[in-house]
Amino acid sequence: MNRMNKGIATLALAAAVATPVVAAGPASANPQNGLVNVYAENILNHNQVAVLQNVSVPVAAALCNINANVLSTQLQNNQKGNCPALSKAGQIAWVSQN
Repeated sequence: MNRMNKGIATLALAAAVATPVVAAGPASANPQNGLVNVYAENILNHNQVAVLQNVSVPVAAALCNINANVLSTQLQNNQKGNCPALSKAGQIAWVSQN
């Protein structure tokens, strides 16, 4: 390979590496209308702790191990969503809108 072909091949390789790859994510059935907080409360002494504050519904859903669309629907209907992953004996957890 001569010097000119090597330069073109190097330039083409550099352009291919520098080109960003754009991956399309799945469309959300429920658009994000704001941020939410995740809380946990000890039932015996009623100490309440904000586990996460000002996060999106998908982030809260991932922490709570619940489908984001289910959580979003709960928030729309009840203004409070379940957080089963953080709820256990003696403790309840929920998600609420800001």
